[in-house]
Amino acid sequence: MAPGIDVAAHRGALAANQPTVAFVAYGFGRTDPPEHAELEAEILAAGGAVATLLPPGTRVTDASRIARDRLQAEHSRAVVLVCTELDGGAMHTMRFARELGRPRFAVEPPLEAADAPEWAGNAECIREGASPIPFDVRVTIERLTV
Repeated sequence: MAPGIDVAAHRGALAANQPTVAFVAYGFGRTDPPEHAELEAEILAAGGAVATLLPPGTRVTDASRIARDRLQAEHSRAVVLVCTELDGGAMHTMRFARELGRPRFAVEPPLEAADAPEWAGNAECIREGASPIPFDVRVTIERLTV
């Protein structure tokens, strides 16, 4: 339910009539950020799920976000990193995936942004053994469908 790619992935699954699971860093009865309450309801109405380790009403903390990141890695067949800085939260998920032996993929930074801080996490994960995915979606699809 985090803003950005997480929300886009959930919306994509819903648009494709596929169930999706949102791992959240808060207890039931809260939504963080609050403006995602409607999306949370849509996920449930479509047969998906919202999962948390926390008691009802628990607020988000940095520690609960990291615990959520571990849950995401534990319940994934693979983890795909789209774009993150070195200190971005997605780096926790990638680290947990590595520790759990899950396949890890990272989008390669575009040439013009290879040294940009917002792509530094991707470059680091690729150096640590994540399989690179081309920035060009068409090239990626061609490689996956061969």
